[in-house]
Amino acid sequence: KLKKLKQESIKLNLSLNNRTVSNTSTLNRQLNELTKDINVLFTLPDPLIHNRHSIANLLLATYSHNIPVIGFSKSYVTAGAIAAVYSSPKQITQHIHELARQILSPLLSSSPPFSPQIF
Repeated sequence: KLKKLKQESIKLNLSLNNRTVSNTSTLNRQLNELTKDINVLFTLPDPLIHNRHSIANLLLATYSHNIPVIGFSKSYVTAGAIAAVYSSPKQITQHIHELARQILSPLLSSSPPFSPQIF
C-alpha cells in the first residue's frame, strides 16, 4: 500500500513521510521523530503498531503536537481519530459481488448452456 500512496501523493503534490517499525519498543521514538515532519497522521492497518496497548500513546502523541489522525476503522474514530477511511462488511460484500459479476459476465454471455456430463 505504501508504494501506491507514494504514487498518489506525488500526483497531488503532497509529501509523504513514512516510518517502518520493526518492533514496538521503537514505536514511540519513531512517532516522536515523525511528528516533527508531518501535518496529518494517516494510519495503515498493522497489528504491531495499532493495538489496544499502543493506540492511546499514538493518539496522545499526535494530539500533543496538534496533528490530526486519520484511521482505518470505526474504532479509531471512537478512540479519538478525526476521521477514518474504511469499508463496512456490507460494502465489502457488495464490492465482491460486483467484481464477481464483472469477471463472470463475459463467460456467461459467450458460453452456450450446457448439460451435466455425469448424472
